[in-house]
Amino acid sequence: MKRTNIYTTFFLLSAVLGFFRLVSDTPIQSNNKRYDVLTTEQLALFLPDELKSFKRNRLRQVPKEHKVISNYGADEFVLTIQDAAKDNYKGIEEFNDTYYKTSLSETLIRFPKVRSGFRTITEIRDEATIAFVFNERFIITISGLNNQTPTRLWTYLELSKLRPLDRFH
Repeated sequence: MKRTNIYTTFFLLSAVLGFFRLVSDTPIQSNNKRYDVLTTEQLALFLPDELKSFKRNRLRQVPKEHKVISNYGADEFVLTIQDAAKDNYKGIEEFNDTYYKTSLSETLIRFPKVRSGFRTITEIRDEATIAFVFNERFIITISGLNNQTPTRLWTYLELSKLRPLDRFH
């Protein structure tokens, strides 16, 4: 009888692992629609031309990471959008796993904070960086150059200009 339980457990475990393998190889589905991972060219279309009074002045694409990076103003801050669907949401899992981990040292201050309803992770090294998950799919970071404070940095981010990403949720 114990042998039957072992075989049943093994069978169920194999079925579950097979299901997860199948899910990881399928395109994203949300609201009964299928979404493929966005290319960097597609992501670049969602970077705002202007945030507050700062115009976008430089755009870089990182295809391997499905990430786009843009500088604003006279290099006042940098905005990054990454499609976490690329690696089966591994980046979002890492964000969630490290959310409550704070750090304080001579070279790093790291803490969680809810800003405008979003769970954010703020890191301060030579510059301040705020990261958050948008629509359960995109990892967005804003990094301040020229000694920006996290509070000022967050005010530059006009969340309404990121709303076109809502259709991929």
